[in-house]
Amino acid sequence: MKLSRTLLGAVAVVAMTSVSSLPAGALSHAAAVAEAKQALIVRSDFPTGWTVSPSDNSNNDNTPGVAQLAACLGVPKSVVNYNPPQAYSPDFNQNSTGLSVYDDVEVFPNVKILNQQFGLYTGAKSPGCLAAAFNTPSVKAQLAKSFGAGVKVGTVTSSVGARPDVKDEAAAIGVTIPYVYKGSKGSISVDMVFIVHALRGAELTFTSASGLPFPAALATHLELVTDQRLG
Repeated sequence: MKLSRTLLGAVAVVAMTSVSSLPAGALSHAAAVAEAKQALIVRSDFPTGWTVSPSDNSNNDNTPGVAQLAACLGVPKSVVNYNPPQAYSPDFNQNSTGLSVYDDVEVFPNVKILNQQFGLYTGAKSPGCLAAAFNTPSVKAQLAKSFGAGVKVGTVTSSVGARPDVKDEAAAIGVTIPYVYKGSKGSISVDMVFIVHALRGAELTFTSASGLPFPAALATHLELVTDQRLG
């Protein structure tokens, strides 16, 4: 089973509480996207046994859960839907273990917007609001559909993760999605890591569909590589 990147991206944007004041960016859209691409993770960052597959990079303002998330956090829907210049990695998969990871890098025009975006989910309400968005009937229905016929999604939970050990501003949040399929229970874990440098922000999304934790050493390596490329 594989999570929809569009769905996750729309209802899961998390990050740091504060970023130092920086000069406003003056890049064109094309130049900003090119800059973002340079910070993405690539196949050579992984050990053997990992494969690459295309990913859905579409953006949809009507994605289920966005309105609920914005209302819970007390911000306009347009803030959650803000779409800066960005670049996307493909999906990197280890099919034998049900593990996958992908990366998005965004470039913001000024520090005010960056702080607005990356300050959305650092408050005490943030994990609860994210879980509430995932637990709305429309989102759960879309999740079940993306997982496949016969899957029933249970109550989704969310919690703040350990801060990545990188030099720049960083934060993490996790989501656990329990499900039942043909009488058997399982869960999908999604850990989202956010790293900010200057006016650039990276989001690494680690997914385990097998109940196995994502290898800590590999996750740390990818976080450090991303932090270095952002800088």
